[in-house]
Amino acid sequence: MSKPKYKKGAMITSLDELVKQSVVWQQFGKHHKIMVKGWFLSYQLRYISEQIIGKKIYYADPIDGGNDE
Repeated sequence: MSKPKYKKGAMITSLDELVKQSVVWQQFGKHHKIMVKGWFLSYQLRYISEQIIGKKIYYADPIDGGNDE
């Protein structure tokens, strides 16, 4: 298994903040996934808005020494 490249960062609280990111960390209950801009910008704005209001979208902070694959 490769080392993770990102860790959970601060919460994203607006659409303006979200669209400025190239990669985000998204919470799904006990699980999470890293999403690149091409994926999260194709979602409907309502869904993204619900995710922000539900406090499920965070910055994806790079981890030093993470795998570059």
